[in-house]
Amino acid sequence: MEQIEIMRVSIENVRNLISNSIQLLRDTDLLLSQSGYYPLHGNTIGSETSKNMNQSAEQAGTFFPQYMSRYYTAEQGKASSTVLCVNIQFYHFNREALDPCIIAGVCSLKDESLSVQYWWLKYYAFEASTNFVADGSIFHDEDEEAAIDFWGENLALFTDNQVLQDKIVTRLLDMAKSAG
Repeated sequence: MEQIEIMRVSIENVRNLISNSIQLLRDTDLLLSQSGYYPLHGNTIGSETSKNMNQSAEQAGTFFPQYMSRYYTAEQGKASSTVLCVNIQFYHFNREALDPCIIAGVCSLKDESLSVQYWWLKYYAFEASTNFVADGSIFHDEDEEAAIDFWGENLALFTDNQVLQDKIVTRLLDMAKSAG
């Protein structure tokens, strides 16, 4: 394969990855809305990107986002002490080889007036916790602002909405009931 063809295929693969990931988040929105949970930030996808010419692959914010996140509450557009979190993690600067994964969790805020930040789930999985593995195991972390229980699954597992329902949505809803 010629170099230009490799570039073209690589670009198309990245575009498809992003498009499929957005569709996965849309499907999550739909499935959670059927149980009364709505995106906290409307149609916005959380991410950390950089348009700085001096960026390097080792920093947190690069042109290609390291994650895409969505947060959900039981009342549309309103803060709540229980927040459901879904994060598609493509890579992380602290992990040399990270298989893309979906991280999901239930966050119990200690102060409802806190503004939910898009990076929270990524932070708990990769920066506050050093032992996170996306194998379905539940991890717990807590600080002065929140307590969170979360888990991850390999992104390649999500081939249809039934897998999304079983591995993410049902677990989120069950954990939210326990937290509430």
